[in-house]
Amino acid sequence: MSDELIVDNLLTFLTAGHETTALALTWSLYLIAKVPEWQSRILNEVERVAGSVRISSEHVKHLVITEQVIKEAMRLYPPASVVSRRSVKATRLHNLQIQSDAVIMMPIFVIHRHRLNWNNPNAFDPERFAPGQDRERPRHAFMPFGAGRRSCIGASFALLEATVILATLVRRVHFECLDGTNPMPLLRVTLRPRGGMPLKIKFR
Repeated sequence: MSDELIVDNLLTFLTAGHETTALALTWSLYLIAKVPEWQSRILNEVERVAGSVRISSEHVKHLVITEQVIKEAMRLYPPASVVSRRSVKATRLHNLQIQSDAVIMMPIFVIHRHRLNWNNPNAFDPERFAPGQDRERPRHAFMPFGAGRRSCIGASFALLEATVILATLVRRVHFECLDGTNPMPLLRVTLRPRGGMPLKIKFR
């Protein structure tokens, strides 16, 4: 790659990756505060895998439950909840004629909650992402990073980063929902909770 292309890719990592990862973590914290069983399971996993040492990328492959929680949070609340593409030529999709240069919007939020792809789709259930479960569902049922040649350049890094951060936070802090907490998803390029995400925290 040329120096210019390398710089452009680094800027994409820094700008596009910062907010989306932060939002994935925001929704993850809300969900484990709402369902504390999963918070306990993450804590037990972190203590078993890393003990009291600083959590690093070397631990990530063993933080299976932590990653399951993040993936399920991204299924329910995908930071990039709409993906657009432009058709390069006219084509037909089933009975729909698509013109050349048409803008096609893919509602990731809806795909991630479609009952044909997921059982009880609106429920928080990280077991959906237990090892081997991906073989049981269609390839494009889960697309938090898009798909194909235009999928997110930082997908692997974002998942690694989010896993390390969530594990680190849960080891240090217990999260609880405030009474009446029911955040409304708001799409402003990315999917964020309207008015922020107030949570009660207790240091361990």
